[in-house]
Amino acid sequence: MTTGFRPCAAAFGLSALMLVAPGEARQALAAQHIRIPLPGAPTIVLPVDLNRDGLQDLVVAVAYTEWDQIGIDELTEMNEVDELVMVMTVVPVVMDRREIRVYLGEKGGGYVEDAVTLPIDLSVLSIDHGPAVAPVILLTDSGVSALRYRETETGPLLEMEALVEDVPVLARSGSLIPHLGLSRDLDGDGERDLLFPVNAGLDVYLGSELGVGGSSSDQVQGGSDAFLSPARGARHQR
Repeated sequence: MTTGFRPCAAAFGLSALMLVAPGEARQALAAQHIRIPLPGAPTIVLPVDLNRDGLQDLVVAVAYTEWDQIGIDELTEMNEVDELVMVMTVVPVVMDRREIRVYLGEKGGGYVEDAVTLPIDLSVLSIDHGPAVAPVILLTDSGVSALRYRETETGPLLEMEALVEDVPVLARSGSLIPHLGLSRDLDGDGERDLLFPVNAGLDVYLGSELGVGGSSSDQVQGGSDAFLSPARGARHQR
């Protein structure tokens, strides 16, 4: 596949107002307008400290289309030369693109202009805030993953790390859905807990006990009138 036409990146963007303190002697706050160019309309926007440096970052999921072209090679027999000839047919196509963009926060306010990007496919269904072990979580066709930020020798990198391996009720829908509410503090300990949508209702993974690796030992089984916690061996009526 060869690259074809590109969209105008300035056609879409985010406009944000940040409150900044103009000086220690003055108590009033001033609003700072920030514009962030995007390749398409933002589907999900999450303010969160992803790299754990104490500054608020911006996680943006973008879904858009762009013109591209594909080349199809085929062998054709030509009578004039009495041999097979390779012929390439170039076809213009509209490609669906999805990606996660992370804009790191700056100390003086605002965000680093160059985003760290992670292309995603139709298996990613939603993105939301998560518990402390995973500030940003992704609901996928195969479960829940954490969005990880790492500094490498070649530059910053975004990765998906599996937390829960199970098939949600929304699997294979191909939709990128905002505002699903995948995490809430259900037990009042100040930690977000994970709500996983299944056919029977919701499976709940306690954020304080959720470990990396997709273990379901802390799972709370969802149902219409009760849920069961295998880790604690107790049954609770709704």
